[in-house]
Amino acid sequence: MILMVASVAVLIASVAAGHLSTFIGRKGSFIWLGIIRLVAMPAIFLLLPTANSVFMVGVYAVILSALGSAGYAPILIYLNERFPTAIRSTGTGLSWNIGFAIGGMMPTFVSLIATTPAELPMTLAIFVGAISLIFLAGAFVTPETIGNLDRVETEKL
Repeated sequence: MILMVASVAVLIASVAAGHLSTFIGRKGSFIWLGIIRLVAMPAIFLLLPTANSVFMVGVYAVILSALGSAGYAPILIYLNERFPTAIRSTGTGLSWNIGFAIGGMMPTFVSLIATTPAELPMTLAIFVGAISLIFLAGAFVTPETIGNLDRVETEKL
């Protein structure tokens, strides 16, 4: 049941974040999502050990899933807008998959650094906080891309 609710939350959060980026831009959505993730995700990892019911574990899991996935929609749009049509598929595919490969190493590093299960919440909070800071730094230096696809189509006509 928790996984089903979390999946629905991911769907809603991703669509909402993608839609938000059409109003405030990709860069703006990255910054807002980064700030929210920087505060909320480490806090939730630190709160997880205090969950005294399956319901609370579910609440934390749903929030973590939604926050973790909310950035995917604007990133995909951003990547498509960053690359010219001739290399768009390759550029987006490589960027997306290299990012997932690097991000996929986090559980390995967390397990190597946390020597006991009791250290996992703090270690996860530190890692997620550091990743959120890197995400935010990238958000501040990246150019705004909203409208790039429209400009490319207009230039061809």
